[in-house]
Amino acid sequence: MKDEMNRDLFQKFTLKLKSRTEGKRLSEAKLLLKDIYPYEVDERNIYIEKSAVKGLFDVYVSKEEINKDSKVKGLALLAAALLVLVTSSIFIIHHGISENENAALIQKEKEESEKQKIKEQKEKEEKLVKVKTEYLEKTGACYEKVFPYIERIYSCIWGNTTIENIAIDKNGFSVEVTTRDAVKVLENFEKSSAFNSVKMNRTTVKNNVETVTYSGTFVRLIKDADELGELEEKIAFYENCLDDMKLREERIKALKLSEYIRTVRAVLREDGCTEEYIQLKGNGNATEIEFFIISSSSGILKFIKDIQKEPENLFDIKQIKIRNSEDRNRIQTTVCFDVKVKLDSDKNEIAELSDEEFQISEIDKAFYKVSRVQSTGQRLYTAGTGLKKAASETITESKIVAVKSLSYLGLTKSGNDTYVMAKDNDMGSIYKLKLNESGLEENTCNRNGSTYMAKIRGEYYEVR
Repeated sequence: MKDEMNRDLFQKFTLKLKSRTEGKRLSEAKLLLKDIYPYEVDERNIYIEKSAVKGLFDVYVSKEEINKDSKVKGLALLAAALLVLVTSSIFIIHHGISENENAALIQKEKEESEKQKIKEQKEKEEKLVKVKTEYLEKTGACYEKVFPYIERIYSCIWGNTTIENIAIDKNGFSVEVTTRDAVKVLENFEKSSAFNSVKMNRTTVKNNVETVTYSGTFVRLIKDADELGELEEKIAFYENCLDDMKLREERIKALKLSEYIRTVRAVLREDGCTEEYIQLKGNGNATEIEFFIISSSSGILKFIKDIQKEPENLFDIKQIKIRNSEDRNRIQTTVCFDVKVKLDSDKNEIAELSDEEFQISEIDKAFYKVSRVQSTGQRLYTAGTGLKKAASETITESKIVAVKSLSYLGLTKSGNDTYVMAKDNDMGSIYKLKLNESGLEENTCNRNGSTYMAKIRGEYYEVR
């Protein structure tokens, strides 16, 4: 702008102007210039700018008209530039604030995500501890299959060794053997990784043959998930195992007690074993069934293997005792099953019962019992010697004295005969004695008040 470039050629006055608008300032400046400028001045020849002092303005006077459009354009461009600058600054500032806010938000989200991951990791670790603890508790309470236990014992005593008695009670065992080298057998137990704390409890020697008892516990192989990688895999492993255990328990509870016993009996008979008696113990969900079995050694071993051959195995053997015999076909075995079958004593629904009608005379037959006392009125004596003989027999019978007491186990039937099951607690022997009301013969017994009198190998026993 030429006029602006030659501003020093203008006449300059510094005036105090009170007007607020440019047009009024021009009029006010023209009026004041009359007193200090000798020539007539037109407003078009006046240009006003603010000075550095507040309230004072620099007034430029030209002899020619000043081109103010260029100034206005310059001011407009300046204002536009300032507007763009301000807008850009605001945008930059706002963008910077937004960037900072976004960065803070991203950082906050990242921190929250890390916290959530730590929380989830901790929850998974706690869940793993919980399911593993439950799994180990349930597994520890479970029974192992018995036949593999017998195999492990046999692996240490095979050779010139005979098993006299063997007892397995969950994870513990006791075995009595006759052998020519008891120390060698103990060494075999010690070297085996299948046993813990095996002891040689008692040994006697006769004719270079030792009778010795060993006892100890079996090492249980419990699977775990320690070798798996991720926590999720370990948790899934234990949860699947617990689900399988729960499913097995439900299957056992769904069985009827009669069905359970019938299955055991079927396997016994299939393997050539003879069931001597069954005894139920406990009640509710803590029921145990004890079988006393006579069989060959191969028959009882086959039964033990077959009854638990299914992978799921619904038959838990709590305890088993096998007593050897010189007659290989009369091995005595006691097997106690831990039955988790729920008994019917707590049924929720009681079926409507319809009473059967029976005559008193018919029911009365069930109470009839043959008297043990023989009628003396039917005795016929033809001579004095006969009388003396009868008296002698009476005296002999009255002098019968029991040498020992046996424990009463129960009654069993075979065909039309009734048998009394009795146990010698000292020797551990079980006797099956035919009930004979007419008199005592070998391996029979008859009632003697509230007990029984038995005759075994020519000696008399009282069965209590």
